[in-house]
Amino acid sequence: MEPVIEQDAPVTRPSQVTRAVQLLTCGLVIGFIATAIRLWGHVPMLSLVLGLLMLLVFLSLCFFLIRKIAAGRNWARIVLLVLVILGTPFAIPAYIAEARVNVVPGVLSIIIVVLQVIATVLLFLPPANRWFRKPS
Repeated sequence: MEPVIEQDAPVTRPSQVTRAVQLLTCGLVIGFIATAIRLWGHVPMLSLVLGLLMLLVFLSLCFFLIRKIAAGRNWARIVLLVLVILGTPFAIPAYIAEARVNVVPGVLSIIIVVLQVIATVLLFLPPANRWFRKPS
């Protein structure tokens, strides 16, 4: 049985999806900055290089997911939803504790979580739902 496609599914990307992609990309950039601040000056140079390399791999995977969301891939927004639902309850207390010890990275991490939650909500609003259901 084939999925039902709404006839009025928009062809152009809704503003909610565009804004969500912008928020997720902004969160990615902030995440890179926060992690670099955490690592810089606190670890030996070899560990710093390895940490930044692992960070680049992780950020590349996140960027791939964001690009797929921007392209209208429904599976990508569902993966994001699952990651946000599973990660947020653990992230918030950890980031609040981190903010008490190291203010800048801790606050940046909290901002990232807020951006991710807002973006996820935007991706599941009715205009976005219709757009993600469009025929490929």
